[in-house]
Amino acid sequence: SVATICTLIWAQLGDLALILKSLHVALPLLLFSLLCMPVAFLFGVITAIAHVKWLLVTISIISGGFFLFAIFILGPHVMLQRSHLPPSSGIFLKTFMLTIDISELFVILIKACFGCVACSE
Repeated sequence: SVATICTLIWAQLGDLALILKSLHVALPLLLFSLLCMPVAFLFGVITAIAHVKWLLVTISIISGGFFLFAIFILGPHVMLQRSHLPPSSGIFLKTFMLTIDISELFVILIKACFGCVACSE
C-alpha cells in the first residue's frame, strides 16, 4: 500500500511518460494490497475465534468467496495493463468478458429487489 501511494504521488510530477509508467507499477501493487488486506484481517479473526469452530468455518468460507470475487473482478483490470500476458490469461479474460456485464447485473438486481413493473417493459 505504501509503495502504491508513493508511486502515485511520484506520478503527479506532470510528465506523461512518467504517469503511464507509474500507473503500470501502481496498479499491480494496488491489486496486491487490496487482496492482502482482507487476508490479514482474516488471519487476525482466526486467531481471535479459533476456539469457536462453526464461526471459524463460516468466516473462512465468506472470506474465501470474497477473495475469489475480488480476483475475478479486479484481476482483468490489472491483466489488461500488462504487456507480457501468458497465453493462459486469454481464457480468463474471455470468460470474464463473456460472463460479467456489471450494468446488466445491477439492472437485474434492482428489478428483483424492488419489483419495478415499469422497468420490466
